[in-house]
Amino acid sequence: MGIFSIFKKSKKQTVAPKSGNVAPVSEKITATVTPEKSASLPQLDCSGVRCPMPIVMISKKFNQMASGEELQVLATDPAFRPDLEAWLRKTGNSMVSFTEGTTQSAIIKKS
Repeated sequence: MGIFSIFKKSKKQTVAPKSGNVAPVSEKITATVTPEKSASLPQLDCSGVRCPMPIVMISKKFNQMASGEELQVLATDPAFRPDLEAWLRKTGNSMVSFTEGTTQSAIIKKS
């Protein structure tokens, strides 16, 4: 039918920042992505670059986007997902979907 659903069960994990404080993080991602939708989105390829550059690149791109627009980001950095989630929390933007793999794919929305 052309519709793929991505579900990730809610889980709790503990994140220890450099300051030594420990903060619980709750995560639940549920999204529906159509191939046509992701194919028509602007895409930012961050493959081959390491932290913090994918977030820097996303931030620069978001500065050029209007509220409500979505962006598909591709990345190979193993720290991409936690870095992206932290940046999204800090900036108030949101994640529409995330696909794990050798090349990770995230669709994010500017608030």
